[in-house]
Amino acid sequence: SGDKILAFEGEEVRTPDVLVNLVAGMRPGDDAQLTLLRDQEIIPMHIVLGSSVPGSERGRSSSGREPTEAERRALRENLSKLKAEQRSLEERLRALNSSSPDSATPAPPDGATEPGPR
Repeated sequence: SGDKILAFEGEEVRTPDVLVNLVAGMRPGDDAQLTLLRDQEIIPMHIVLGSSVPGSERGRSSSGREPTEAERRALRENLSKLKAEQRSLEERLRALNSSSPDSATPAPPDGATEPGPR
């Protein structure tokens, strides 16, 4: 199934209502720490809260003003770093896929034998 949120800002999240209450005390643009359970792996992550306000304009800061040139420059730098990281991860994934056995011929289940010649 999907990810399960275990904690938000260090507080255990047992129900969706707990998460809603924790997020309600924050504002769009605030940084937060989130801990997820994904495929039996616990993943801590840093997030920036967005806004669900209808009609919010793309490209504006959480205060509704245009971002400054310094903010734009920082965003471009971060985007560039993320794209480089994405390329690196894609290359690693391609290398892993090319070094793995042919996935078109799956191994028989344990205890099963391949049929012999007829």
